[in-house]
Amino acid sequence: MYKKNAFAFFASLAAISAASAGQIQNTTIKSLWVNDSSFNAVFVEPTKQLTIPCGGAGTTQGKYFMFDESLPNSKEIYSMVLAAKISGKAVTIGGDGTCYPGTYQEKLRYIYIAD
Repeated sequence: MYKKNAFAFFASLAAISAASAGQIQNTTIKSLWVNDSSFNAVFVEPTKQLTIPCGGAGTTQGKYFMFDESLPNSKEIYSMVLAAKISGKAVTIGGDGTCYPGTYQEKLRYIYIAD
């Protein structure tokens, strides 16, 4: 019984987290910049407004998705974002539902370049 309840609890947490993650479909990349002064992060600003779960009470309007350039797949992420920016192609971009430490920006989880 305990194992079933624990599984249901963690499954509901995962569903809540996925539901609160920011995602924007059919947008272009408005800006892209690298900050190496206070943290090693790349900031990605979509053209459409981003609604993210960062900040005190409830949802706040953030401007950027961010990712850590020391991640194992950061070169791939950066090259996809840069290709989308240069080509002007539409993308679907989404976060993981968590805020980058010390900011109101959401951690980038994925980007898909539309055809």
